[in-house]
Amino acid sequence: MGADALPGAVAPPDARLRGLGRLLRTRQWIKNVVCLAGVVLSGRVGVPGEDLRALAAVGVFCLAASAIYAANDVAHAHLDRQHPLKRHRPVAAGVVAPAAALGLSGVFGLGALAGAGALGSATLLIVALYLGLNTLYMFWLRAVALVDLLWLATSMTLRVLAGFTALRASPSPSPWLLETVLLLAVLFSLRQRRGELTMAGPGVLAHRPGLRALTPEFVDQMSALVGGGVLVTYSLFAQMGPVLLRPLAVLLLLYALFRLSRLNLDRPDPYYSLLSDGPLLA
Repeated sequence: MGADALPGAVAPPDARLRGLGRLLRTRQWIKNVVCLAGVVLSGRVGVPGEDLRALAAVGVFCLAASAIYAANDVAHAHLDRQHPLKRHRPVAAGVVAPAAALGLSGVFGLGALAGAGALGSATLLIVALYLGLNTLYMFWLRAVALVDLLWLATSMTLRVLAGFTALRASPSPSPWLLETVLLLAVLFSLRQRRGELTMAGPGVLAHRPGLRALTPEFVDQMSALVGGGVLVTYSLFAQMGPVLLRPLAVLLLLYALFRLSRLNLDRPDPYYSLLSDGPLLA
């Protein structure tokens, strides 16, 4: 029995095991590499223990994100079944039982909190805030147009902050860095909504009520506005670097923004689309 199993049907053990793996959405873990910004930008790469603490922050957010993904799939299984793509998710397709998904979510959530606690009270507070606000997003904020985009961007900024607080020295991140990350996350969220609008049938609108308040033209305008904001905040952040490298840093960002405008980000996973673009990664 595959991903299209009917709800309530009993899937074979191997299918359930694969379903549990897909439930964690491990491909989304790539977002958590932004936790490494702290150790890289503070110049503490190679300092004994700091590399491991930065990697531990990445691992903590992998656990926390998967906990939310699993709980979300249970909470919205009835809506996922109406969506042309999300109906293949393990819980919606009947491959993984809701109780098993919730149990896995609880284990991963507790693991994330325990790991964050080992990294310090500040990191624990950030992860607890991430889990709490994501729960609020799951049941309410996701239905509020534009507010959902701002929360998704905030969750990315929390990852960056945790990468700094996890270090023993707890260096302070540049506010321009945080604002750049925030605006970039808003830009990606806008592109994701743009893709959802292109296939906005009844199932998609039921799954994402906030889309009803958006139009492709409005999303394109907001993308241009936010892209300009990214350029400004990153340019200010680049002023902290060596004088000769500042113009190069801005030119590289301009290339990245131009390249992003050509990428096919109108997919369910825009981050994966980005990482599959060789020239941009180079």
